[in-house]
Amino acid sequence: MRLPEENDYLVDLLPEESLTTSREINEISAALSASLESIKDIPKNTQAFNYKYAPLESYTPMIREGCKKNGLFVMQPPISRPGKIGVATMITHSSGQWIRSEVLVDFNASQHKNVAQAVGSLHTYLRRYCLSGIWSIAAHGEDFDAQDITVPEQKPKAKPASDKLIAKLDKAAQGGKEALTKAFADLSPAMKESLTSAQVASLKEIARAVSNAN
Repeated sequence: MRLPEENDYLVDLLPEESLTTSREINEISAALSASLESIKDIPKNTQAFNYKYAPLESYTPMIREGCKKNGLFVMQPPISRPGKIGVATMITHSSGQWIRSEVLVDFNASQHKNVAQAVGSLHTYLRRYCLSGIWSIAAHGEDFDAQDITVPEQKPKAKPASDKLIAKLDKAAQGGKEALTKAFADLSPAMKESLTSAQVASLKEIARAVSNAN
C-alpha cells in the first residue's frame, strides 16, 4: 500500500485501495487513542418485534464528542464505482494528518423497486459498520443482523438470484422486518446461496427503515 502525498485526498483513490493515510499519522493516531475515553460499547436498546438493535444514531453522538475533544473530524460521503456503491470514511486531524478507508459492495439498481430507498438504507448500514470498526465499538444483545437470515458463502458457480426472487424479497422488505424474516425462512438453500451478502444487507436496511417509520 502506498502512502499518498498530503493533498492526494482531492483525487479519487483507486478501487482496490481500501485504506490510505497522510504521510505522517503520529498526531492523528494519538488523537484517536485519546478519543477512546469517550467511546463505549453500545447496548442494543431499540426494540423491533422480538429483537433489539443499535441504530446509527446511537453511535454518532459519542463519536462526535470524542472527536471534538481531540481535534478530529469525520465525514462519510457515499461513493460509487461501476456496478458498486459504498461509503468512504475520512478522518481528519487539526494537524492536517488524515486517514481514509472505503468499502464498496455490488449493487444492481434494476433489482430494487425503490432505488433511492435501497441506496439510502445500504449507505446507513455501511456507515454504522465502518464507524464501529474504526473505534472498535461492540453492540450487546440480540440484533436483527445476527438473526438466522444468513447467506452461505457464495459458491463459484452459484446461479445468481433471479429478478423474480429479488422482487419477492423486496416486496417482503417493504412490509418490515417481520415480513422479511418470514420470507427468508421460506427460502430453499439454493435460493439463499443465490443471494449476495450485499443484497441481503440492502434488504435488511429497507425492512429496518420501514419498521422504524411505522
